[in-house]
Amino acid sequence: MKDCGPVTRDLIARLTSPTRNRYYYGKLLDAYHLELEQDYGNSKRWLLNRLSLGAGVLCGLGVRISTDKKRVRVLSGVAIDFWGREIIVPQDSQPFDPAQPTDDCGRPSGDSIRQGVVTLYLCYHECEAEPAPAMVDECGESACENGLVRERYRLRVSAGTPRPPGVITEEQCKRIDEEPPQGVTRRTVVCQTLGGPCAVPDESCVPIATIELRDGIIGSIDTCTFRPNVYSNTVLLDLILCLAERVDDCCGPVTATKAIAVRSGDNQAGPAGQPLPKPLIARVTLAGAAVPNEAVTFEVVAGSGAIGASTSSLGATFTTNTDGNGDATLPVWQLGPTAGSGQQVKASITSGPSVVFNAKAEDIPVADPPVVRVIWPPNGAQLGPNASPQGQQWFRRFIESPELQLTFDRQMRTSHLQAPEKWLRLFALLARDRVAEANASIVAIPIALGYAGPTNTPILGVSGVTERFRAEVPRELFRQITRFLVQIDAQGGTITEANPPGLLLDAEFAGTKLVLAQLEKLWPITAPTPSDLATFNALTDGGATLPESGDGVPGGRFHSWFEVLP
Repeated sequence: MKDCGPVTRDLIARLTSPTRNRYYYGKLLDAYHLELEQDYGNSKRWLLNRLSLGAGVLCGLGVRISTDKKRVRVLSGVAIDFWGREIIVPQDSQPFDPAQPTDDCGRPSGDSIRQGVVTLYLCYHECEAEPAPAMVDECGESACENGLVRERYRLRVSAGTPRPPGVITEEQCKRIDEEPPQGVTRRTVVCQTLGGPCAVPDESCVPIATIELRDGIIGSIDTCTFRPNVYSNTVLLDLILCLAERVDDCCGPVTATKAIAVRSGDNQAGPAGQPLPKPLIARVTLAGAAVPNEAVTFEVVAGSGAIGASTSSLGATFTTNTDGNGDATLPVWQLGPTAGSGQQVKASITSGPSVVFNAKAEDIPVADPPVVRVIWPPNGAQLGPNASPQGQQWFRRFIESPELQLTFDRQMRTSHLQAPEKWLRLFALLARDRVAEANASIVAIPIALGYAGPTNTPILGVSGVTERFRAEVPRELFRQITRFLVQIDAQGGTITEANPPGLLLDAEFAGTKLVLAQLEKLWPITAPTPSDLATFNALTDGGATLPESGDGVPGGRFHSWFEVLP
């Protein structure tokens, strides 16, 4: 693999003398020489990209948060990595969990990060494809070889923030800006300040966003502070012209007039008929300096929206004065009722100049995620030979064929049901010494589950789609007081409905008094593990009842319990 690991840096990023084919009549073009032909062009292009164009995002590559605020997806776009290689994301990525750190090769590495800031990197990735039979390999034997190399991408998540973008330090910038010594040109100052060796980058991946996590929930996404961008010559020319206008305003004849420009809030998107998340801010300047107390009028010019200081005072126009920074703020822009239509608000000053803010109205998503209607054994049930008549009947059924029955309100995806370990787990908690209860030795035992298919005759008879899961319960657990905990952790597409739009299971149900920390401590165990009395005692009624489960938001935790009495 040419894109992962420390050896790659020396092979790609260091300076080497280029080598290309020299052709002559009868020259044998074998695999080595044909690869040499490709590598020569690639390495030259990557070298020029790295040393002349620079690394960063060329276009696109936005980062969008999912509705459950636990996953993100990277939008399509193009970037150049720090080794000069082009990275193309042709379409939006699949949603993924940014709380799970990964190593340099994009594989999960370490525990999930629930609190703090992580950085999302875009990395170059090659993979081989299109296998075909090779008549003879290097050892003289028949084999299969891949005939294509696909240039793809991978995403890496690391804790903390990267170095800020930019190659010129503040000290270097200050030295260049100072008046040069007598007899020294500014060109010489720049050469002496910025001259240096051709350093090999120690990082290839491009940071495209920093993500703030708060208790496992995405708080904010920043795609500007640490993201390097590469601007085209057209954009750079426009920036030079803007700078020239500023120079004319401050240093030329006193002919400057007031100007108004977008400060923030342009090109937002939001549900049709609803206010946008950010206010609109326009800045008024004169010869580059802020103009305070200037009246600015905002006016809806497209999209039938409404504007104002608050949602209770909306209209077609809104006038306010600029502050000390020259900024005029429109607090509320409520979009028009038609999704997909162009929405525009114009901001203007009395001397004539104006600027237009654009927005996009989107359809309001209606979420109706699947839920669990009932579980057997039911939450809080007591099974045993001395339990209630129903508990005795269930006890006989359970010891003869230990299983769980989950009744969903709709059909769930079969491939997810067949991999229950990703979202459904069963644990047995028992006290080895119930005589001295305060000092009881508690042990938690994971119980393996396997998918056993649907049933048309569910034990509890509640309407819906009932699925069965075999439980490999050791027989000795039926001869002592054992409390069983059932956990469902719906996240990252592990358990979704079978039909479009494929929403994640809404698993919110607190059938026990266990807190999140106790649930997460039990979830990953794979062998009998010491537990504590507080966890054992928390396996009591948590107040929730079925079939009422879920909170209308995909994802969440489901936990219920039942007890087997000897």
